[in-house]
Amino acid sequence: MTKQIKLTIVSPKNKETFALESSLPIKSSPITLKTQVIENGVAVSTKSTIKWRLKLAWQGTYKTYQSVLDLVGNSITTQISTGGILYIKATALISGETYSNSIKVFITGNNPTNKLLGQSFPNNLLKAIAWQESAWRQFNSEGKPLKNPHSSMVGLMQISERWWGTDKSSIKSNDFNRIAWDWSYNIQAAREILDYYFKRVVNKYPDEPEESQWNRALKAYHAGESTIKTKESANDFWYVKQIRKHIKGKPWEKQ
Repeated sequence: MTKQIKLTIVSPKNKETFALESSLPIKSSPITLKTQVIENGVAVSTKSTIKWRLKLAWQGTYKTYQSVLDLVGNSITTQISTGGILYIKATALISGETYSNSIKVFITGNNPTNKLLGQSFPNNLLKAIAWQESAWRQFNSEGKPLKNPHSSMVGLMQISERWWGTDKSSIKSNDFNRIAWDWSYNIQAAREILDYYFKRVVNKYPDEPEESQWNRALKAYHAGESTIKTKESANDFWYVKQIRKHIKGKPWEKQ
């Protein structure tokens, strides 16, 4: 009699959504991987070694970010630390033949609470930048990284993939996949960018008052490093004035 064998992924469900937790460390809710193997109408899952391949993919503006995880076992649980589409393939070798099944699920983001964010920012300057850039949001209403429609900037601090998310970046926190999905890492990247600009400003304008130096760094954060070459003061630049206004008014405390 010809064997009738079917391998089905029973968990997770196809196109199911899992959310990244907003608290640190960033990770998804648990994902249980389980199959059912039926041979001639009889369940034989416990006799089969199940191999899993999980491929997570997310499309940035310039690059597709992918990671692969291989697991072995049935009814096992894992968690994911960044978001996107998770392609799941289960494979089993049964009676010398290979059987497999594939599904996909979605990993989305959760915005941290204002209380958690308030405790995580190192100073009011970064708090104000985040308020100006995103109103303290890492993700949009669909759980996808908050993105500027006219550029490659994402997240709380609106970090550019083009300028900061590559190996040639001037900052250490340049893993753009994490910049997009990990709000804490996004803040760290912004802090490094601002410090980078401030050091350039101090080197070029060592005799200016410190607040004026920071204002130049703020202008560069918004408009690019080339603005540092401009001798004109940044004190009246609109973006700088908005940041100073936010620092004074603390609008995040009114939410």
